[in-house]
Amino acid sequence: MTLSKRFINRQYLSILACVLLTAMVSIYTMVTYVKGPLNGNFDHYLMQADRWGIPEAVKAHGVTPLYLDEWNSGWDGQFYYYISNDLLAQKDTSSHIDADAYRYQRVGIPVLSKLLSLILFQDWVSPFIYYLTHFVLILLGTAVAAQFFIKKGVPVYWIIPWSISMGTQITLLNGLPDGAADALLIVSMVAAYQKKFWIYSVTITFACLSREAYVAFPAILFGTQLLERLIKQKSIRPYSDLFFLLCPLIIFIAWQSFIRIHFTMTPAEQSASVLGFPLKSLIMHLIAGLQGHYPNMGSGWDSYMAGTGLALFSVLLAWTFWAIAKTSPVKSILKGDIIRNTTGAFTLTLCLLYLCFGDTVIWNFTGYMKAGGLFLFCIPFMAAITHRILHQSTFVLAMIITVFFCWQGWILRVHQPPIKYKFDANCHHLKIDIHGTCLEHFVWQGDELAGLVGSPKDGKRIALQGQTRTGFMSYGPYIELPKGKYRVELSISGDGTDLGYTDIIGVDATNKAVTLAKKTLRAGSEVKIETELDVADSFVRNLEVRTWYQSGNLSVESLTIERLVDEEK
Repeated sequence: MTLSKRFINRQYLSILACVLLTAMVSIYTMVTYVKGPLNGNFDHYLMQADRWGIPEAVKAHGVTPLYLDEWNSGWDGQFYYYISNDLLAQKDTSSHIDADAYRYQRVGIPVLSKLLSLILFQDWVSPFIYYLTHFVLILLGTAVAAQFFIKKGVPVYWIIPWSISMGTQITLLNGLPDGAADALLIVSMVAAYQKKFWIYSVTITFACLSREAYVAFPAILFGTQLLERLIKQKSIRPYSDLFFLLCPLIIFIAWQSFIRIHFTMTPAEQSASVLGFPLKSLIMHLIAGLQGHYPNMGSGWDSYMAGTGLALFSVLLAWTFWAIAKTSPVKSILKGDIIRNTTGAFTLTLCLLYLCFGDTVIWNFTGYMKAGGLFLFCIPFMAAITHRILHQSTFVLAMIITVFFCWQGWILRVHQPPIKYKFDANCHHLKIDIHGTCLEHFVWQGDELAGLVGSPKDGKRIALQGQTRTGFMSYGPYIELPKGKYRVELSISGDGTDLGYTDIIGVDATNKAVTLAKKTLRAGSEVKIETELDVADSFVRNLEVRTWYQSGNLSVESLTIERLVDEEK
């Protein structure tokens, strides 16, 4: 075997290694998620909520909601999945979507899912086909980027922070369009650099129809091409190049026009609090989180973790601004380097846009994590096209950000106990009845509660001296309590002088996180720690009973929450 063939084989092996690593991480994450929170039902990865109902065409194939209570909204992936079975909104789909015009503008991945179902001779888009579409696109984006990095002399492993990051994986895990849209954008950026404009045209069109902000790339590229030809008085030929550059913009505008006519409103009218005053929401949440009081969360560990995640997102934004500056944009503009100029301007546009994120995006780590994931590709891509060397220390920074977000997403979303509902025989719902017509009594066994430390065993959560680190041994169940009086009982067993504490937190009617009670854990067998809560306001939501493990041997056996009967009624 010649030296050149060995080199080529090593290249293909490197690309294959990146793709296989991404595939294994994706599959392992999904398997863990299905076995845990989803109770073995793969179809529920879309987090469908009974609150919105399920379109008749989907319901006819046996798809059921995951969340059965009346207050849980599920997650956005359910809406985009519903669209894949009704692309032109001709059936009852829009009545089962929270913001129909806003969701339907992101029709790109649903269209590709429908095409894949037709290729597989299916008469509908099943949840599996919808997942498979995302999975294939992310692997495609990984392979194309890896090959491009090798050709440009950038270490192939630079694609890993994007491909396995929780920003990408969380979208695959729950059917959101962001990760697949990133993959399409990656392919289109590489194709544009290589002047493969027909590939660029197709991929960037679907990227723009999956995430509307990405229309900035074809708009900047087309404008830069025209401006460069006008300044240098070049011919606009070949016409085919300009057609491929213009076509994505025409399709995007046409689809936006269809949405405006069909739904009688623009998507922007339904996107409240997505954007706001620059840095306002980011700084407010960042400071509060680092002080242990992240908005809409209780005090303590969860808030510190959310604040740290937002701090890392801020570091990623600052790093991206620095990477743009290192491309020497002024010199690049004078030289007329079109792709270099377009990439820098597009990445800068996203950075400025993300500085304006409002509460809707910032309040939960998945919001800014999904958006920031693309920068983990843009930074090495800009280095590749400007022939800059990336230092190993910068890759370490990329992996620190990636590992933290993966850890955060893993413990808060993936590695969780099964989602179980506690229905009262008379009330038939999880949300406690505000009218008090029956005695609501809900019991969670210890192994049904989420926890960061300890392990579930025989219906309990157990922590052992010398084997378990300190941390929240249990938390949840995130229910809503209307105005009234309640009894909360935490049943534990333990031995030691400093077991820890339990507290009760929630979010009140003013959207403020409050601590309702806090008590020290007592040693003994079958200790009942009781607390009476008097919810004087209209309600408390996201109620959470947390158990902090400090030392000793501790077993969380059960959690009981019941509403006390009002004797005056």
